[in-house]
Amino acid sequence: MTAQKLAEQSATLNDAGAYVGIGGSGALWSDYFWYENVHSNLVQRLDARGMKTNYWYFNSAGHTDPGDGTLPDPLNRLQSVSWDTSIANQNLQTTDPNYVLSAATVTYQYRTKGSPSDLKDVTQLSSVTASAISTETYGYD
Repeated sequence: MTAQKLAEQSATLNDAGAYVGIGGSGALWSDYFWYENVHSNLVQRLDARGMKTNYWYFNSAGHTDPGDGTLPDPLNRLQSVSWDTSIANQNLQTTDPNYVLSAATVTYQYRTKGSPSDLKDVTQLSSVTASAISTETYGYD
């Protein structure tokens, strides 16, 4: 876990990475970053608003913890990013100017080889999908 306090943001997080709000008991930090133990991948970020960003390096279906390492991508490629507004929006009405709108999960697909002799770069994206919004597909020469 790593924490930081940015000058332009209010301290709302304590030493344990829990959201305590502006002026809350132990509020020292504006951002917390969690890394998983195997590859040191960034798996979660909590910002000063209480907005949680999850970075998934495996298929997130059926998982609640992005750092559990289940079914990791063998090339350690980012598979999706999702956002959790539940902490950020607690006690806020949808009309409040501080209310954070939900965002679509973004999923990344990478090129695959048809056979081991294919000369394809499997680290290149083949598509990016914003859940229920759009899909962008890439082609390469």
